[in-house]
Formats: sequence, structure tokens, C-alpha cells
Amino acid sequence: VEGADVDFWVVGWVKQTALTNLTVYGWVKVGTNLIENAYVTCYSITKGAFVGMQQTDVNGGYSFINAG
Repeated sequence: VEGADVDFWVVGWVKQTALTNLTVYGWVKVGTNLIENAYVTCYSITKGAFVGMQQTDVNGGYSFINAG
């Protein structure tokens, strides 16, 4: 994704010790400010596919169900 509205990318990961369904959730913050409408993408290496993409809610929150 390129464009004037893209300020930065952040990459994170979750290490699983067992192959089970996993819910990934969190909040996007810059400093102490929760960020609404930030794009969050989730890719599962186990599934070899993107789980989905969404925008954060008014509280900066996101969640992906059965991500692992």
C-alpha cells in the first residue's frame, strides 16, 4: 500500500506452541492516543493465507477470530 495517507508500517507476530485456533486482538496506539480507522492485516503462516483485513474501531481496537 502506497500513498500520501500511509504514515508507517508495523509488523508483529504471535508464536504458537500448539496448532489450535487462535484469536488475535489488540489496540493501535501512537504514544497514548488510540487510533481509529487504522488498517490491520493478519496473515497466518500455518494456514498459508491472509485471515483478513479490518480497520480499528473508535477505541483503536481490532480482533481476528480463528486466526491460527
